[in-house]
Parts: sequence; C-alpha cells; structure tokens
Amino acid sequence: MFESNFHKVSGAQILASYIKDSPQKAALALQSVSLSEAVFWLSSLTLADLTAVLNFMENKKAAVVLRRLPLKQGARALLTLNPQKAGEILHYVPPFYKKRLEGELTAEELKIFNEAKLAPKNTIASIIKPAILIFKTDSKIDEVLQKIKTLPKNKIPQNIYILDKQNRLCGTIKAASLAILAANTSCGSVMEKPNLTLNLETKIAKAKQILAQNKISNLPVVDKENILCGELSLWDIPQTKISYVKRLLCKLK
Repeated sequence: MFESNFHKVSGAQILASYIKDSPQKAALALQSVSLSEAVFWLSSLTLADLTAVLNFMENKKAAVVLRRLPLKQGARALLTLNPQKAGEILHYVPPFYKKRLEGELTAEELKIFNEAKLAPKNTIASIIKPAILIFKTDSKIDEVLQKIKTLPKNKIPQNIYILDKQNRLCGTIKAASLAILAANTSCGSVMEKPNLTLNLETKIAKAKQILAQNKISNLPVVDKENILCGELSLWDIPQTKISYVKRLLCKLK
C-alpha cells in the first residue's frame, strides 16, 4: 500500500513538472492512455495543474474525465477553466451530471460562470476568470496572508480585491505590499480605490488596447452595478497569429 502511494505521489510530481513545461503536450499524452489511467493521474494533481491540462484536452475526452473525477474536484476544475472551454466540455456532459457539478458551486460562482459561458465570444465576458483573492473591507490582512499560504507560489495573483457589504468592488491591495502591512490591519483601511476597471460588455480588442496603453497585465471586471464579476489577464486574451504563408504574401506585395 505504501509503495503504491509512493509511486502515485512521485509520478504526480513528475507529471506536474511536465505540465508546467508544456500543458498542451501533457494533455495529448494523457489522451493517449486509458481512461482509468488518465483519471488516476489527473485526480492526484493540484487544481492549477488539472485545469491547465483540461484546457488543452479534446472536449469529449475532457467531459468523460470530468465525470470520473471526484464531484467536488470536478466542480472546482469546471469553475477555474477558461469559460468558453468549460461551456464546450459541458456540451458533452449529461444534464443530470451537469446539475450535480453546478450544485457544488456557490450562487455567486455559478452566476459568474454562466454569464461568462453564455457571453458573446468577442466580449471579455467570454474569457474572464474568477478572481482568486476576494475579501471584505473589515477583513484583516492576516486573513489574506493565511489564504495566500494555501496557493502555489507561481499562482499568487498581483491584486487582492476588496468588496463592500453589497459585493461591490471598492478597492484593491497589491500582493507585494502585504510584506509591510500589519497583520491586524483591516483591508478597508489600506486599500486603494480602483481607478480603472473593465465591464462585461467590453470588446476583447478594446480590453487588450486598454491593458497595453496603461502598461498593466490584469484588471478587475465589473457589471453595471459595480459587482465584481472576475478578472481579465493579458495572458487570457487570445493572441492573433499570422500564418507563414500570409506573412510571405505581405512581403511580396
């Protein structure tokens, strides 16, 4: 029993390193093995690594894998997937199981997910992801630090978002500033007012332009009532790729 667990843990560590190096290749490799073997390895991954693989996995295969994962793990993976990818995978999930997965999400998480999943593909609502660190104005810095300790070092976001009692975005705190803030300080007393936000209807091209002009990599996304809906990162925006043939034709003109 010990030997079996040891091999699973060590194998998962190797797989995690492979995923960090190339999640697309890892997804292709896992698609080529049997379903039971794929689930065996995927279920042992962290949420971040599991999501990275599923984002590149063929939709039908990902849907089957999702059904075989523990329900809670599958639901968390579903929430952290690229929203469009999640919608594509759910297309192959039976309605009864889809309801079970969504039943594991909070009302707020489900609202964010559904809005993103159903949004037109040319708006940022189709590519935003849930913000990771969200706290209320009366939360203490120590609570933020305790939450950060549970995150992988390479997954700590740049910004902490502070909400009022109505869940409206009222401030942000830079993660880098936590090193000099007292643990018993309230978030509301040290937050900065967000001077730039995006809304769900913002076009992807416009959002990319705003990020570039302001030389920033991410921004909070709010609805018309200033309720925090998620976060847009520059890395979530699809990059336009020009084929070799098109580049060559341009040069020949």
